[in-house]
Amino acid sequence: RAYKDIHFQDNIKATFGDATTPDLEIYHDGTNDYIVSNGTYNIFEANNHIFRNLASNEDYAKFIGNGAVELYYNNSKKFETTSTGVAVTGDGTFSGNVAVTNILHIEQVATGSPYIDWRQAGAQRAYIQYVNTGDDFNISSDGKITFKTSGESIALTLAATTQNATFTTQAFATTATSSGDASSTLTTKGYVDGLI
Repeated sequence: RAYKDIHFQDNIKATFGDATTPDLEIYHDGTNDYIVSNGTYNIFEANNHIFRNLASNEDYAKFIGNGAVELYYNNSKKFETTSTGVAVTGDGTFSGNVAVTNILHIEQVATGSPYIDWRQAGAQRAYIQYVNTGDDFNISSDGKITFKTSGESIALTLAATTQNATFTTQAFATTATSSGDASSTLTTKGYVDGLI
C-alpha cells in the first residue's frame, strides 16, 4: 500500500504484468505522457469515462456507459452516437465518397427550405430545393424525372432515354411559353394532346 505520493522521474515506468515484457506501462518522457499496452488487451471501465482539461471547465470527449459517445471541439459538442445512429452538429467535409445503403433523409430543423447543393470552386452551382408547397419530384436511375402533386399523383414525367415529356392530366392550367430563340416561341392553353 502507498500512503503518500509516488514520484517517478522522466522515463521511469510503472509497469504491470510480466516482469520481462510488461503488459502495461505508464510513464512520462519529459514531454509526453504514455499509456502503453504491449498486447491485444481490452481496457475496462466500470463507470463513465470523461476527458476534460485540468480546470474541469472544458470537455474533450465523453464515453457514457450504456449510452452515447460524445466528441467536442473547443468545448462544443460536434459528434454524438445515439440509439438510432449518430448526431452531428455543424458542417461535414469528406475527402472521399459517401455511401448510403438505405434512404438518405434530409430535413431542415430550423425555419427555411432545405436543399441539396452541388457547388464547384467558384460561383458555379446547382441545387434541388424544397419550397414547402406540398408538391415534390423524383429523380430515378432509369433516367426519368417525375413531378407529383400534393396528392402524390404524377403530373409530369421527363424521360431522358425517349426524350419525351409526358403530362398525365391537363398540360397547362393557364398558359405556357417555351422560347429557344427570338423566332421560336410556343404559347398554348388547355390540353396539349399529341403535341409533345
